[in-house]
Amino acid sequence: MYLFKYEKCYNVDKQKNLCYAGSVGRKTEVDRRLVENLKNIDIDYVTPFIWLHNEEHEKIIAEIDRIQSCNIRSICLESRTHDEFCREDWWEDVAMIFKECKKRNMKVWILDDKHYPTGYANGIFDEKYRDLRSWGITEYHIDVAGPVKGGSAMVDIWLNCDLEYATTKRPEDIGEDEVVAVFAIKHIPNSDKYSDIIDITDGLSDGRVYFDLPEGRWRIVMAVKTRSGIAEWLLPSCDMLNPHAVDLFIEEVYQGHYDRFSEYFGNTFCGFFSDEPCFQNNTRDGFAPDMGVPYVHYPWHDKLKEMIDVKSLAGLWFDIENVSDQIRYSYMDLISKEYQKNFGDKVGDWCRAHNVMYIGHIIEDNNVHAKTGNGTGHFFRGLNGQDMSGVDVVLHQIVPGLTLCDNAGFVGYKHMNSKFFNYYLAKLGASLGHIDEKKKGRTMCEIFGAYGWAEGTKIMKYLMDHMLLRGVNYYVPHAFSPKEDDGETPPNFSDTGKNPLFKFFKNNMEYLNRMCYMLSDGIHIPSCAILYDGENYWINKEFLPVEAVAKELYDNLFDYDIIPADYLDKIKNGELNGEKYNVLIVPYAEVIPEAVAKKLKNADIKIITVSEKEWNSPFEFENITLDKLAEYMRKCNYADVTSDYEGIYLKYYHYKRDGAHIYMFVNEDINNTITASVNLSAFEGGQYIEYDGFENKAVLKTTDNSDISISIEPYHSLMIIFGDVETEGIEEYSPKTYSGERMVDAEFDISLMERCETEFKAYKTVKELPDITGRGERPDFSGHMKYETEIELDKKDFLLDLGCVGEAAEVYINDKFIGSKQIPPYRFEISKEDIKDKNKLTVIVSNHNAYALKDTFSKYLLIEPSGLLGPVKIFEKEE
Repeated sequence: MYLFKYEKCYNVDKQKNLCYAGSVGRKTEVDRRLVENLKNIDIDYVTPFIWLHNEEHEKIIAEIDRIQSCNIRSICLESRTHDEFCREDWWEDVAMIFKECKKRNMKVWILDDKHYPTGYANGIFDEKYRDLRSWGITEYHIDVAGPVKGGSAMVDIWLNCDLEYATTKRPEDIGEDEVVAVFAIKHIPNSDKYSDIIDITDGLSDGRVYFDLPEGRWRIVMAVKTRSGIAEWLLPSCDMLNPHAVDLFIEEVYQGHYDRFSEYFGNTFCGFFSDEPCFQNNTRDGFAPDMGVPYVHYPWHDKLKEMIDVKSLAGLWFDIENVSDQIRYSYMDLISKEYQKNFGDKVGDWCRAHNVMYIGHIIEDNNVHAKTGNGTGHFFRGLNGQDMSGVDVVLHQIVPGLTLCDNAGFVGYKHMNSKFFNYYLAKLGASLGHIDEKKKGRTMCEIFGAYGWAEGTKIMKYLMDHMLLRGVNYYVPHAFSPKEDDGETPPNFSDTGKNPLFKFFKNNMEYLNRMCYMLSDGIHIPSCAILYDGENYWINKEFLPVEAVAKELYDNLFDYDIIPADYLDKIKNGELNGEKYNVLIVPYAEVIPEAVAKKLKNADIKIITVSEKEWNSPFEFENITLDKLAEYMRKCNYADVTSDYEGIYLKYYHYKRDGAHIYMFVNEDINNTITASVNLSAFEGGQYIEYDGFENKAVLKTTDNSDISISIEPYHSLMIIFGDVETEGIEEYSPKTYSGERMVDAEFDISLMERCETEFKAYKTVKELPDITGRGERPDFSGHMKYETEIELDKKDFLLDLGCVGEAAEVYINDKFIGSKQIPPYRFEISKEDIKDKNKLTVIVSNHNAYALKDTFSKYLLIEPSGLLGPVKIFEKEE
């Protein structure tokens, strides 16, 4: 068989001289020995956003040209930047783009709203259907001492009182609040907990509530239906609990496009992208509220009165014995299912009925995926209706080198939970892609957005490998823009041709296409599964987070999926949708809902529980302490990969397709090379392919046993491939040895070309290589830096090592292009055929735009030195 079928159909210009406006002249065809031409692809692995601003069509076409120059064949139209979305100018732009992309055999997706997040419906809930906007429910309370006979408390005075916090008071909103129920809950002395609960709603009369209470300290809790907890800018949005409101959203956006462009549906047009739809409750005061917090606003719809135990509602905000755990579970279970049914499933069904797909993502950040507010209450239910699983990595959520600490970023919650983003996020998305049959193994990531211009080639490579390694195989890079000097949420990949690093961006996209093909249409081979902990966030009692268990597993080379309780009854003999798990790990939880416990007891899979200390769990499953988990897994022979490497930065992903095993390894240590021996459970020795996907080079190796030696530089990945795979024509590995280190101790003529210019200008001649953007040099310089010198070489093969480079480099010998590197190490093989007695060495280094543009997003990233920093060395090849 052929492992790699993805081949680009575009003509590739070969760079033969010093040209800086176009693409880097490196080999872009895939390795023919792993290739079978793929035509008429239904959907592409890479689909970048293109921001639209109602600009001239010529500018949009020019940007599509730039996108296509990166060997990208699919785009997603970013509607939020277009002032006329779903109006005449928008329809004209879309018509032109459909026509242009059909001519180019490119695919088109559309982001489905004018306003973030999805659900604004182009403003119809502000203009026409204000009564269909979202509701919330909150509480107000007073405290009284019992006994009380014939007492009362004012109620109506609490209605609409939160409008004073609104930034803009709308007269029409005043008078909307309603009392849902009133309760008396009894304080447990010297605690923040409560015992008895009494429903005193029947005592409502004349703006007050009347009640009798026995002895004790009592809290009178008024549950109020209101919109006052929703942020002003989110008020005119669709009610995710109201199917009629969702129907109107579909009619306004989805049907509007179908009525005009049905001829493109299912061919040029692939489908719609939803961006972070959510409940929106409590967004006036926070991001995503926990359960059990006084005054918080939770989602509401009047139909819920008939679907849950209203008499227990006070337990949403307060810890009430024998009440809170059950009402929180029941409430969250209900509203997350209602969201799935009324919004996600409904939109997805409409798309599939119209021969297009439905994709996108919700907010997952720091476990918001299991909360309301900016979340949907349950990750798997929130994305159930979509045709791919989806996540996003934006705003400095993952930064190379910061795996072991929380980092600051451009987010409302200020700091990233490093364990969540490194051990949970991508695996959460990929797990849904693995276990949901309609996803067909597809998981999408919106990537690169809003990191700032300082997000250069190294960070991008790290992020790509991070997500690929964890099972993500479709990408929506954020973003391209035809607008001049568009500074909205950079990086803007082309910057209308002015981004110094744009010529290297094509290499990233080709890498993604190659790797995504290799990691699609097969089956993931995990060691185990971990039970999804969404219900633990609902009840909000003590529990061991999934990411704590995941870190212990992943740092010890055990791969995993995350499975929700909803899927437990679908497991047959440890297998779920083709994924085979040795064991299901249930992390400690102080409270496990009865419905979840019942599913666990009936699940057709081996189960263990894991806790930080000994746990007398309600199950008969074996309990393992977290610090002994890896040892237990090895003892049970659950290890797919073992290694003599003793750190935490070697990670792997095992994938099988068409009878071939693919092990992807990544070095996540940004400073040190990992050299190790690995033992693969599926490999019994013999021949295997070692494939470098970024350089697109495959070599054939052989070992007498199941141990394989690997060496992976920082920012690099490696694939080990064996089994039913075509090896004919792949060269046997022949190690190249270089010795005789020699410093290039020469003067360099440096010339600079600013990001907006087209010619180099002389800067200085130096022997000590400076940081071009360092102190006393050109700290505001973004562009290209050319270094020229003359070196004498014998007529032999050499290895040129540039040392440190900031950030991407191209090398020429005697004006012949040798190659480019955009991640370390910056080493280049030079053939003796290209050598003369005296040789002109030219190195062009390109940096990113942050030095010149100083955008606010980049303030959260390290600004590294620029230029050729060295030391520059030459090594002679041993014959």
